[in-house]
Formats: sequence, C-alpha cells, structure tokens
Amino acid sequence: MMGNLVIVSLLTLGANLVADLTYSLVDPRIRVAARRSAGERVRSFWRALRRNQLALAGGVVVVFVAVLALLAPIIAPMDPNRYDVKKILDAPSGLHPLGTDQLGRDVLSRMLYGARVSLAVGFVSVGIASGSGSRWGRWPAITAG
Repeated sequence: MMGNLVIVSLLTLGANLVADLTYSLVDPRIRVAARRSAGERVRSFWRALRRNQLALAGGVVVVFVAVLALLAPIIAPMDPNRYDVKKILDAPSGLHPLGTDQLGRDVLSRMLYGARVSLAVGFVSVGIASGSGSRWGRWPAITAG
C-alpha cells in the first residue's frame, strides 16, 4: 500500500513539473522577478502573514504542536510503548490523563510521541517539494527573461 502511495506521489509530482515547465515556456508574461535584499523579503513575509489571520493561527498551532513534540520526553507521563494489561481501555485518570488504549498504553504519551513522527513527515515532504520546486522553477525563470 505504501509503495503505491509513493508511486502515485512521484507521478503527480512529475506531471506537475512538466505542466509548470511547459506553461512557463509558452506564456510570455512570465518574467524574472527583481532581486530584493534578504531583510526586505523577511519584512514582506511578516507583513503578508499579519494580514492573513488564518495562516497566522495555523502557524501558532504548528509551533505549539512542535514544542509539545520536542518536550515529549519531559511531558509524557508514561512510556508510550509500555503495555499494561490491567489497565486496558481505562477511563481518564490522574495517572492517564487521556486514558489508555486497547493494549493498556497511555494515550497522551502516544499522542505526544506520535506528533514527533507526524511533524517529521510533514517537514520532510514540504522540504522535498520546496527544494525540487525551487530547482525546477529557477530554470524557466532564467530562460524566460
């Protein structure tokens, strides 16, 4: 199943790259953007982010989850993989704030440690997409101008 997902993702990425490259070669309105200083780009980014309240809220949520994920070893009350057959499907309590799952593992601990994996997958996939998009998008920008 995971192999099929990777294949479909790569095919979609390839099709998008081909479409973007073709469009940039055909459309004469695409020009090379004027170079701006790094400070000007940062100020422009923060100005745009302040205007978009939804993006700002999403950024706050991502930072909050990232902090929780980084502090998971300190915050988590239990080992996320420790089984306790006597506490299977226990209700929330002082020892297990969100209860336990079907194997008696602490749900809060599993969520905190699971956030680490989710954030890593998200950041790596965005990094790959940004890196490949920047590399492939630079070529039409240079040749179109």
